[in-house]
Amino acid sequence: MPIAQDILLEIKGCNQPLNTAVDCVRRKYLKSLSDQIKKPVIIYAANFNKITSGISREDIHSFMSMCYGINKEKKEVCIVLHTPGGETNAIESIVKYIRTQFDNIDVIVPMFAYSAGTMWCCACNRIYMGKNSFLGPIDPQMPFVNNNGQIDFYPAQAIIDQFETAKKECAENRNNAFAWQFILQQYAPSKITECKNAVNRSIILVKEWLTKYQNIPPKKAADIAKWLGQHNKHKDHGRPLCIEELNKKGFSIIPLEKNQQLQDATLSLYHAIDYTFQIAPSTSKIIENTAGVYIIK
Repeated sequence: MPIAQDILLEIKGCNQPLNTAVDCVRRKYLKSLSDQIKKPVIIYAANFNKITSGISREDIHSFMSMCYGINKEKKEVCIVLHTPGGETNAIESIVKYIRTQFDNIDVIVPMFAYSAGTMWCCACNRIYMGKNSFLGPIDPQMPFVNNNGQIDFYPAQAIIDQFETAKKECAENRNNAFAWQFILQQYAPSKITECKNAVNRSIILVKEWLTKYQNIPPKKAADIAKWLGQHNKHKDHGRPLCIEELNKKGFSIIPLEKNQQLQDATLSLYHAIDYTFQIAPSTSKIIENTAGVYIIK
């Protein structure tokens, strides 16, 4: 099994500048993975240390570029996904687009596919994960502008619960209204409704995708989607959900460990991706395919 140090030594042994060498090594293992699974591969990988690494609406244009030039005779593709998540609107747009291009989509999660990344996995036909791979809750995070003019994100369900607590305490004792007004004044009149809509929408999308693309019965798909969206259950938006826990809830995720060659090819590619971010730390995303098209942001 490859280890990160082996890939680093290979990069350093290329007798090229490191930023060029890491690209060559990454593309070598991208081709190796494609040869192993006998279908084209698209990488969507994010640098978790960059604020701008989230899935965004501009990524739909990147995926249009990625799909162009791929041999789509069989209408199938594999996506290697590593992301902290992003916008629900963005992932819905991406899913709608790639589903017009491919009938059969595999997704491999070498390490993390959180939040909207988890939603993306639910829109694929098969999910591959290893023992050290994780999905995460899909509870939406709502943007708020803080006192410094920067945007902070808070769980939509937590905002709803806070508002309900305020209503209850103010109804029980009017004197509580003074304490709550400083907290609640940050919410625009429509914010609670927006939070409720966001929670419901993410659950509805995941239920729809699991039913349509993974053939999970509607009742079970609804239960899975509700469980993924329960902030009160998971307590933390970044809680890692492993393959064993996900399969117990009704997924049918395929362990990478069942195929040693597939696991080796996946981990080699992941290590090369990770070293790309280390060697070029200003890079926020790598979007690349086996047809030689790439977008490094």
